[in-house]
Amino acid sequence: MATAAYVYRDYETDGVPASGKHKPHKPDIRQLLGEYESIINAFTSNGGLIYASKAALDADLAHGANSMAWVVGDPTVANNGVYQKNGASGTGSWTRRRDLPYSFIVASDVGAGTLNAIQATTSIPASESALILLNIFEANTASPVTVSFNGEAALTVKTNSGNDVSAGGLTAGMIVLGIVSGSTFRLVSDQASASIVAAAEAYANAASAAANAGFVFDTEAAFEAANIPAPLQFVRTAGYYAPGDGGGHRKVRIDAPSVVRPWHKQSADGAWWEIDHGQDVHVEMFGAVRRTAAELIALNGSPSLDADEPANEVAFQAANDFMEYVGGGTFYGLGNVYLFGDAGWRYGRAIKFRGAGHGKWMPSFPTEAKTWEGTNLICRRTGTRDYTARGITSCELSGGWRNSLDTGGRIFKLLSFMNRDAVGATAATPRALSVFIAPKVRGQDKGGIEACRIVPWIGTDGISTYSTQTGSDLGADWDVGLLLDTVEGFHVSDVQVRGYWRMLGIGEISPDFENWSRSEANIFLNTSATGFVGMAIRSGSQYRVLGTTWDGTNGTITIAWEAENPFPSTGGQINLIASGYQQYSSTTRDGANLVFHVAFNPTGNTYLRNPYRGTGFSTGTFINCEAWALWHHSGQKAEALGFPYPSEGFQVNGFPMRGINFYNFSAFGEDSISPAVHLHNCFDFNFFGGKAEVGIVLASTTESQQALPATAAGTTNNLGLHGFQFTSSVDYRGGYWRPRSTRDLQNQWTPLDELSTDMFILRAMENQEFRLKMAAGKNLRVVNSDNSFPFTIFSSGNATIGGALTLGTTGSGLLGSASGQSLLLREGSTSRLVINATSGSVTPGADNTQNLGVGSARWAQLFAGTATINTSDERVKREIEAITDAVLDAWGDVEWCQYRFIDGNRLHMGLVAQRVQTALENHGLDAFDLGLLCYDEWEDQYEDVFEEREVATPVFDEDGTVVEVIFDKVVEATGERRLATPAGNRYGLRYEECFAVEAAYQRREIERMKRAIAV
Repeated sequence: MATAAYVYRDYETDGVPASGKHKPHKPDIRQLLGEYESIINAFTSNGGLIYASKAALDADLAHGANSMAWVVGDPTVANNGVYQKNGASGTGSWTRRRDLPYSFIVASDVGAGTLNAIQATTSIPASESALILLNIFEANTASPVTVSFNGEAALTVKTNSGNDVSAGGLTAGMIVLGIVSGSTFRLVSDQASASIVAAAEAYANAASAAANAGFVFDTEAAFEAANIPAPLQFVRTAGYYAPGDGGGHRKVRIDAPSVVRPWHKQSADGAWWEIDHGQDVHVEMFGAVRRTAAELIALNGSPSLDADEPANEVAFQAANDFMEYVGGGTFYGLGNVYLFGDAGWRYGRAIKFRGAGHGKWMPSFPTEAKTWEGTNLICRRTGTRDYTARGITSCELSGGWRNSLDTGGRIFKLLSFMNRDAVGATAATPRALSVFIAPKVRGQDKGGIEACRIVPWIGTDGISTYSTQTGSDLGADWDVGLLLDTVEGFHVSDVQVRGYWRMLGIGEISPDFENWSRSEANIFLNTSATGFVGMAIRSGSQYRVLGTTWDGTNGTITIAWEAENPFPSTGGQINLIASGYQQYSSTTRDGANLVFHVAFNPTGNTYLRNPYRGTGFSTGTFINCEAWALWHHSGQKAEALGFPYPSEGFQVNGFPMRGINFYNFSAFGEDSISPAVHLHNCFDFNFFGGKAEVGIVLASTTESQQALPATAAGTTNNLGLHGFQFTSSVDYRGGYWRPRSTRDLQNQWTPLDELSTDMFILRAMENQEFRLKMAAGKNLRVVNSDNSFPFTIFSSGNATIGGALTLGTTGSGLLGSASGQSLLLREGSTSRLVINATSGSVTPGADNTQNLGVGSARWAQLFAGTATINTSDERVKREIEAITDAVLDAWGDVEWCQYRFIDGNRLHMGLVAQRVQTALENHGLDAFDLGLLCYDEWEDQYEDVFEEREVATPVFDEDGTVVEVIFDKVVEATGERRLATPAGNRYGLRYEECFAVEAAYQRREIERMKRAIAV
């Protein structure tokens, strides 16, 4: 059964302070209190029996079985406790079950003992089951101190932590609380007294005096030469080489480390120390040497600078490694200039370096002085070429080489991280590159570089030559300034990379060849770079599959062979667009091709990619960044300075390369024939604001006007240019800039070169087909300001036009149908006119229901190759009989005559309708009962008034100057109506019927003459 003394013991192992302080566990507390409750319940259930001695209890057996009683005042302490009755009332005995529950016993010290041997009395015996309150009569003068309760054996007074009470620790009038524990009286708390406070103050004063006497060391060397008293756990230095040089810091005493690192140091007494974690970490704490730009100019390359280089290389790496050792964080380099030799540093996981900012340096203004405030990291020697990234090629045959449209033999190339030394099936070797700042290992998360300038040494003093405009000096020979290689969540902020990096200023890469790659969520803020290529985002190359074979057991995959071929001939992994990740056993070269030998069916694959393709670069962000081509201070271009082909500002290629956003990003070529932007295989890039300025912009498509090889693989897809500007100095002809799909606000939505205050323009880019695509089942409508629909295309493909349609404003109008389709004119759902396909016949909308012209609107003339055809089918006629003599007699009075029309001059022959009417009516016939006579009358006829007018639209340049005026002819209704034909009437004849009556009349007359002659 648990006891209160055990549950509430002071230490994990009772009585052993070294085991650590004990914290009571709730389950133990609940168990203990539960036992108390059961005892109390049992005790109170029978009225609560309490006896002053065990003898009195034993004498009272008149209680039933399991009755509970307490003995609380027996002189023999062991007799006090909780008892349970055995047997029926009047018989049996009492059995002790446990100690009394904890209670408080008041003990009195009236001075019966001595100062250091206290005699105290209590009203009940003192035991281990009770807390005892004891007043102190007078202060002790020695240690240890004892106390005896009720004349029993003396107990040594101990503090809670088990120490003897110090002299003066118990003062007159003090009340202490404790428990009896074996042969000791253990106080509930540690001793706190004026003497202890005084002792502590004395120790503090002594420590302060000791520090002032020599435990704040001027330098690191002074610390290492010192013998430091064992009680001191912390010391400080005022500097590393000299007080105030930025290297001062706090050190903490440690046990001897199993591995000695740069932040571990030994003092002369043999003690081990390390840099304390709880302070800002500066590179000077590890021995970095800071200089000023003025010092560099004054020293002018003096050998006295040589020692700075290894010191800074070691210090920066050590500071980085220390932050890794403590779990991540920021280390600082706030000096003005730090010189490095042939090595930079390799950053670790979740480590950030921060400088003090950087000065001004505009590459496009060579006469403007460069300023050197902030933090400048200067690499002074030729960089050690020890960094490789297999698998990133120039994509020579995949579309990464683009020919100049103007200069034969001039080629714009993507950067390659591979040598061009492939032979046969033997793969090329990776280029060994000198990289100033790069990751320790691929696949790291987080971290960053902030607020500094990175630049190679140039000239004699390291910086002045950059502000001149002469010479061809390219400075210290380094390939890459800052490299993010398969890194996620990395921040590059307020960093300026300048100078003439032989390959690349800032690069973000994922080679996808030897490791699974992923470079997502990296952020570049207020950062700019120059170099042979200013900035580049690159990952593994993509290759077009030229052919596959499969015989049921073995297969082959063929791609174009390149001198940069990265694939080992002895086998490995590849990634295919249809088959996924697969193994190949070997490669062979077959003429201009490279053949992979496989044991799976490769049929249906169109693209082959690097073997460890990751998830790419999505969610990366560039904000207020600039990418510059080389921009040499002398104005000379890269090729004139010995580079093999033109410098570029910004380039992108790889798969999967997608989902990166650029905000106010600008890219600069170094002249009109140097690429500012070179995009090849990338998807879903968005540029918000920003510009391409100076030079060419390149974007690839498999169908480019420029002749790409048949092996081209990869395109620029879904490119969003939201206000991204091509300035007037940029060449974006279709042979250069032809992304497969793009959204370009600058050149498609009210283009800058067609800007007008009263026009909204949608324009297709050069060689683009313009399309508006409707959603399934939805219509396309043009909406007027009054919400009417002047033009609608329905999901069925039918269209309506709310107003007039003018065809051919500058040439012949054309209204046509597709080949094999008739052309119909309808009024609502009623067909009115049909031009039939194949025959070309023009027919009315319905048979025998429509006229060609009306009385008030007649056709002037009908030109036809043959006569008209009238229906004469017996099946559609009734009351068929010979023309009566009454009609023929009347017709004999009709006079054929000649006449001229009132509005004409020529002489015409024919009939006059009114005279025909008179002749018929004179013979008692109703002229209008015969179909040959017609009469029409009408009210005034009105028509809409249209006018044609010329509209002038000005076109402005970037400065708002009118550079062109476009004139359009517009035909539109004026809103007025005019009288087209006044009210009137008109007679007419159906001449074909007149001729029929005339013929019948003549036949009758001839027949009569024949009969007369015969008689």
